[in-house]
Amino acid sequence: MRFRILLFLFILSIFLLQCSKGKKGEGLTPAAPQEYLTKGDQLMKEHNYQEALESYGNLLIHFPTSDLHIDAQLKMASALEKLQRYEDQSQLLLRLLRENIIPERVPEIYLQLGRLMENFASFNPGIFSTDTTDYREALQYYRKASNYEDSELTAAKAEALYRSGLVSAKLGQFDEAAAYYQKVILLYPESELVNLAKIKVQNPQDTSEIELTEAQLAAADQAKAEAAEAAGKSESPVEQPAEEEEGNMDNLIPETIQTAEPEYEAAADSTITTEPEQENLQPETEQPTEVPTVPVEETTVPADSSAQTE
Repeated sequence: MRFRILLFLFILSIFLLQCSKGKKGEGLTPAAPQEYLTKGDQLMKEHNYQEALESYGNLLIHFPTSDLHIDAQLKMASALEKLQRYEDQSQLLLRLLRENIIPERVPEIYLQLGRLMENFASFNPGIFSTDTTDYREALQYYRKASNYEDSELTAAKAEALYRSGLVSAKLGQFDEAAAYYQKVILLYPESELVNLAKIKVQNPQDTSEIELTEAQLAAADQAKAEAAEAAGKSESPVEQPAEEEEGNMDNLIPETIQTAEPEYEAAADSTITTEPEQENLQPETEQPTEVPTVPVEETTVPADSSAQTE
């Protein structure tokens, strides 16, 4: 009896073990691409950069044709920056820049390359010339990001301008730094960096990194909502006058041409009325004298020819 009970327990344990293996196998199946991306973002917030890097890499491994591949690679570059693996970050960003698969994301690549050059400068304390070279290269990347025409990524362009102000201040160019901060405020009022730019404008010599608070992020979200509402309100009244202006322009274009042309004609007539009219009268009197002589000769020539033939 005991033997049967032990045998039954042994078989049951094997069965439960196989079931648990099956459940573990189900957990090993690849998740959706967005799940890998979300998990990596959460790990980045927790400062677990190595696991975040692996999560982004798993997205590329299991879903190589996903539309999120550019997001995964840019986030991998950010994780490599946090891990201070700058050479790997540089190779990844330069490869993305050469491929140029999605031009809309190019400002983000230039932005990260600028941050990379800033990090290079921090490894050369006390060597002013090397620091200056790295900072100037960072400025070049930031300018390419902010001036890139084939993209409308306002967030990346605003950050590029803001960091241009920081780098200019590090180079001792405080007036240029203030000008970059002013551009952030004027060109991208809905950006999260506006509040930081307003602080920096008051003291451009400050090169410290300021982090956004929750209140500033909330204020930026409210500014975005207000800008969207203002854009929605401005669209309806602007469209109607636009049609009327187009109709008015059609009526105004010929009037402007008619009023402009007679002025030039009147000026031309007033300057030439006295002399050219007399000059034109003389050839008119000469022309009738020459015209009758020509047909007379023409009539006499055929007369002579007819006489010869007879």
